[in-house]
Amino acid sequence: MLDADPFGEKNLTNPYPMHELLREAGPVVFLERYRVWAMARHQDVYAALTDHETFCSSRGAGLADFRKEKPRRPPSLLLEADTVRG
Repeated sequence: MLDADPFGEKNLTNPYPMHELLREAGPVVFLERYRVWAMARHQDVYAALTDHETFCSSRGAGLADFRKEKPRRPPSLLLEADTVRG
C-alpha cells in the first residue's frame, strides 16, 4: 500500500523515482489516494496485458469502472475492446 500520487506534478516532471518506488513496493500495489491497484514491474505488467481472460478492459481502462459509474466518455473501440465480462 502506498500513499503516493503518480499524477502529482513532481512525479509527472520526473517519473523515474516513482516508478522505482512502485516496483520496490511489490508486484501489485494499492494506491490509497485513488483507491486503485497498480503494477510497475515489467514481467507482471506484461503478464496482465497478455492475459485478457483474467485482466479485461471492457469495464474501463482508466480509474473509473464503467459497470459501477457512468463513464465520462463513451467506451473506446481500442481501449475497452475486450469482450470478456468481469
